[in-house]
Amino acid sequence: MDAMDSMDYSHISWVVLLVRATSLWKEAVSYLELGLTADIQHDGRVPETSDEKAEFRKLLRSWYRKGDEENLDEALSQAYRAWSSSGVSWSALLRIATPLTPGARRCHASAPGPLGPAGFQQRMC
Repeated sequence: MDAMDSMDYSHISWVVLLVRATSLWKEAVSYLELGLTADIQHDGRVPETSDEKAEFRKLLRSWYRKGDEENLDEALSQAYRAWSSSGVSWSALLRIATPLTPGARRCHASAPGPLGPAGFQQRMC
């Protein structure tokens, strides 16, 4: 990224910036290695404490060149995604894992029937 000109740099997606920052964060042995102030090891973990999250945002801010890159503004506003879990809820897992009783049918979103909430076809079961 350092070798890119300003125009190309400003067109890097915030997602790419966030993934790059997270990768650097997890690979670094300490904050000092990233050019940040604190020297606390994070051993391949994503930021967890409020201090770590602040340091992660500081890493993103250090990538500003002119100070008005919208992609970095967006990456900063979406930084929480680097440490947030996006797992499937327990109730959804139970629904998926629960075996069907004999003779029961699974409903499919693409099955013929009236339009559902998101505009998908739904079969009434």
